[in-house]
Amino acid sequence: MSDSCLIPVAPVELAPQRLRLKANLDGPCFADAKSRLEQLEAAIDGGNWESANSMARGFLAAVFVGICQTVEKGKEPREESEARKRLADAGFFAPGRQAGKSPEAEFVWKMSAMMGTEGAHAGATAPDVATYRYALALLTADHFAERLATTVS
Repeated sequence: MSDSCLIPVAPVELAPQRLRLKANLDGPCFADAKSRLEQLEAAIDGGNWESANSMARGFLAAVFVGICQTVEKGKEPREESEARKRLADAGFFAPGRQAGKSPEAEFVWKMSAMMGTEGAHAGATAPDVATYRYALALLTADHFAERLATTVS
């Protein structure tokens, strides 16, 4: 602890999750998500922070559309919010203590809203915001893509 701030001792390792996610995105329903991840990483590598921020939301949206399409056995892709709603209705997100309520589904909805806010416009972001959103999107996508992979197989 330094200056009343908690400082993590060990950062979250992203490489294993990134490799697993890329493997889980190999499939026709995830072509858009895979392409968006490549664009997001190119923006991060190139220091294009505003672009990276907007791409993080699009990438995560494409992941949930691909998951929904897989759960619905290859039906036409849905719009992002409809895909998340269908996944919630199908019980893809973990249930909560209250019947009909899923904290995971609420988290995904709120995260999507947060990803569309500040930082996605020219001059309105910094490297740490873009890096945070990249890590959050990558870890969230990996978590749910891995859930899909283990429930489908």
